[in-house]
Amino acid sequence: MPRIQITRATWLIAAAVALAPAHAAAQNIAGRFDKTLKVSGPVTVSLTSGSGSVDISPGSDDTIRVVGVVRGNSWWRGGTDDSVRRAVAAVESQPPIVQNGGTVSIGAIDDEEISRRVSISYQVTVPRKASVTVKTGSGSQQIAALAGPVDATSGSGSITVGAIEGPADVRTGSGSVKVDAARDRVNVSTGSGGITLGRVAGHVKVSSGSGSVSIREAPQATIDVSTGSGRIGVDGLTGGLTAHAASGSIHINGTPTANWQLTSSSGSIVLGIPDGTGFRVEANTGSGSIDSEHKLAMSRVERRSLTGTVGAGGVLVAARTSSGSIQIGR
Repeated sequence: MPRIQITRATWLIAAAVALAPAHAAAQNIAGRFDKTLKVSGPVTVSLTSGSGSVDISPGSDDTIRVVGVVRGNSWWRGGTDDSVRRAVAAVESQPPIVQNGGTVSIGAIDDEEISRRVSISYQVTVPRKASVTVKTGSGSQQIAALAGPVDATSGSGSITVGAIEGPADVRTGSGSVKVDAARDRVNVSTGSGGITLGRVAGHVKVSSGSGSVSIREAPQATIDVSTGSGRIGVDGLTGGLTAHAASGSIHINGTPTANWQLTSSSGSIVLGIPDGTGFRVEANTGSGSIDSEHKLAMSRVERRSLTGTVGAGGVLVAARTSSGSIQIGR
């Protein structure tokens, strides 16, 4: 009879197969809570969640409603169905919500054993003028249109924000970001993912480690945008601009009322500036052509560079790319 040798790999596989039904059972252990709070005056809401999703929408001015969907898990060492059931029941009976007047904190669980056994997804209704701060570990966020400021952070999850009348700060380590509108101040970043902004104003700072960036409209803005890998596109800009793409093209349409500085290590630069706009041009490319539809005065044209003045001159539009063409259109 051949000898059977149980290797470490064989033991791990067997253990995983044995634990799979228990893990699946724990995942099916779920609960729910629904709590309504009365508030008045200025309202501040802060919410934290590990792997659960977050959905925030506006409601009445004097009410906050918190609905939590609790799901059990036994992936942490020592987890059993009974321990998961106890954790879910504890959260149902005492939801992680703390109110101090108009300040409401949601999601903080002091007991580590309980926090390891559950994942909570939230649906929260807040006053439209509330100041909202959300932090998730790996859950996605949906934040509807609000009048107050929004601060949203995720370690790994996509974030979608509606039209915000106040400032917006949105950051995620890995995931896409979309903001329908914001004004006063916009600060958006992602380590890996695309960024899409609607109508923005004020100081706008946008960065993506790897992903395209699109800004639909910026009527009165100063924009600082960068991406490690991806296209940058800005339409309807009236204001100043600094744009850098390590690897990708840059497409800008608008009117420079302050300096534009555009650089691309590898990609073309395409500008659309309306007739009648006065500005100065400095364009340089390491490998590619340079073309302008605007009539240039006091110009100097060389093989890979172009300088000159359009109309009455004014602010500087500087474009530089190491490898790609530069087009200055109307």
